[in-house]
Amino acid sequence: MGGDFPSGYEWNFWGDNPSHTAHVVNTWKDLTPIVYSGSDLGKHVLSGSKLVAGAPENDPVASGYLYYTYNKSARPSWDPLTVMYAIDGLGDLFEFANEFGYNWVDPDGSNEWVYDSSITTQHWLKLKVNNETAAAEVDRRFLEGAWSQSSSSVVGGNLKDL
Repeated sequence: MGGDFPSGYEWNFWGDNPSHTAHVVNTWKDLTPIVYSGSDLGKHVLSGSKLVAGAPENDPVASGYLYYTYNKSARPSWDPLTVMYAIDGLGDLFEFANEFGYNWVDPDGSNEWVYDSSITTQHWLKLKVNNETAAAEVDRRFLEGAWSQSSSSVVGGNLKDL
């Protein structure tokens, strides 16, 4: 998860040690397939508010959203969308934005997609649904997870009834 596609300057590539990022990405070439989840993928997919409003009061993810967002709850969905791709692959939400090429990262952490037809093992993701549909799916999964964990939690030696 990182980069801005097809080119840009994004925190996950420049924020800590951009020269290390550049080394790893630039020497990857076609070692194994790689899929990038760039900043544009989740920037406008706002999730978390339905989780905060509808989760059990002791849900740690809902508490994390409140803490991290200073009680605003909804935030961009970079991480959740990346995890959803890791679990489901392209599924109903994603498609590849390119057919070929590779990502090149400069030492300052900026990146640019190089359109090279000989490299077909690197892609970056884009949504095939609108932002609201993607956000609704993130929130649905958050709530499903929160309630499934709550209903299986042991409280005082008994399963908690919902």
